[in-house]
Amino acid sequence: MLCRECGYRLWNLPSRQCPECGTPFVPSDFKFSPNSVRFCCPHCMQAYYGTDENGHLVPRSFACASCQTAIDMDEMVLLPTAGVEEEQTVAQEVPWLQKGKGGFWKRWFATIGWALVKPQQLMRLMPPNETENSGWIFALFTVFMMALMVLLPIQLFGFFIALGGGPSAVFSLVGTFCGALVMGPIIAAVVILLWASITHAVLRATGGTAHPLERTCQAICYSYGANVISAVPCVGWYFGWIWWLVSAVLMVKEGQQVGGWRASLATLFAPGLVVGTGIILIGWGFASGGIPNPFNLAVTAASATSEVMPAAKAVVGDARQRSGVPAAHAIELIERDRLIADDFVSGDTDTYVDSIPVAAGVSLQDFELLPDKRRRAIVQKLIAALPAGTVAHRFGDYVFTYHGVDFTKADPQLWIVIWSPDPDTNGSPDPSDWVAVGLADGTTAIPMQVQHFRLALPAQNAVRAAQGLPPLKDPLGVTHANPEVVATPRQP
Repeated sequence: MLCRECGYRLWNLPSRQCPECGTPFVPSDFKFSPNSVRFCCPHCMQAYYGTDENGHLVPRSFACASCQTAIDMDEMVLLPTAGVEEEQTVAQEVPWLQKGKGGFWKRWFATIGWALVKPQQLMRLMPPNETENSGWIFALFTVFMMALMVLLPIQLFGFFIALGGGPSAVFSLVGTFCGALVMGPIIAAVVILLWASITHAVLRATGGTAHPLERTCQAICYSYGANVISAVPCVGWYFGWIWWLVSAVLMVKEGQQVGGWRASLATLFAPGLVVGTGIILIGWGFASGGIPNPFNLAVTAASATSEVMPAAKAVVGDARQRSGVPAAHAIELIERDRLIADDFVSGDTDTYVDSIPVAAGVSLQDFELLPDKRRRAIVQKLIAALPAGTVAHRFGDYVFTYHGVDFTKADPQLWIVIWSPDPDTNGSPDPSDWVAVGLADGTTAIPMQVQHFRLALPAQNAVRAAQGLPPLKDPLGVTHANPEVVATPRQP
């Protein structure tokens, strides 16, 4: 207990003034750790111990048990409890509320630490009637910083890409980034209010609460400090939310003075409701056919382009080394080490190497493990199985349309390979799905939606006609068992 003006120790003083500087004081001006201070009667030195949350006497005025004199806490002589060091008498306070002690960042990081490792103590020391909305400020600022931590590295990478698109692309990127930073705290405020309201309603329905709704909001707000783990790149999402929910349960338990099962039921009810509703809606979407292929939802123009380019380069590079003659079947690109089996499937589809047939009872996955002699026999069999007049054949998620092309004089605008998810495992494409075509120059790919692909097909057939090649009818419908064939193929 130190003088707030000069720092002089004020222990064992019957006077209510600092002997050093004369500043008046009373014991109730100070907060102590419970049971860490002896309050001694100024008449007989009978000791009493402060037991409330501020380490003060309860009640603060009473008749001394030894001398029967009426005394008040502010009249007493104070000493540290025997065996307690002076620094141990100082009451702990929530760092976020100690506005006069330490800088802003120090208080924020310290409060996050409390939310992570001692959430119950944080709520125990948090005044129930705190009126400065400190909890809301803490939660929304924490969400803002989490959004910044997650989005900033992505935006920095995207900024260098956007530079190539000119000022408009840069402004668009910056605008999206700023919008996300603003929307994060707004959405969090709505989530906190709904979550706290549902939690409090469940507590009331199962036995009542020690404090009103504001105390439950306070617990949910400060629990956001434990959620910072979710912002750790790559690994945070896997367990950060679990730590957050555990912290929220413990804070609600302490804040409303309820049992563990009631705190768990009430706090987890809203998140469980959201997850359960999501599972039901997704299940209904699958059952009704409204979500035919969830993997295709991730396909974009950029990803479609990146999928088709390796195949296009492999086809062109192989043909140029063979006097302009392309592979008779795409599987030869594996045999000649131009591609590997995994290059014929996409992470954005339901196609896998073990679902691509190459022979009876042999999948593409099995093919790579076979002896060379057996592999060569399968390659020859696949080539022989292609009908005369084949225009396009499928292998995995790719349709190869280079049949009959002489790559020594091919028009660079010719489509030689099309990235299109295998319909046998992914179903027929929707008009809005993305595909991509690789051109005969080996360096260009054009992404387009299925509806635009069909519109572009006549123009491509005109290019093919000028090269003496038969037209493509429906390359997206080509399957492994049914290549596209013309009855009388024209020679190039």
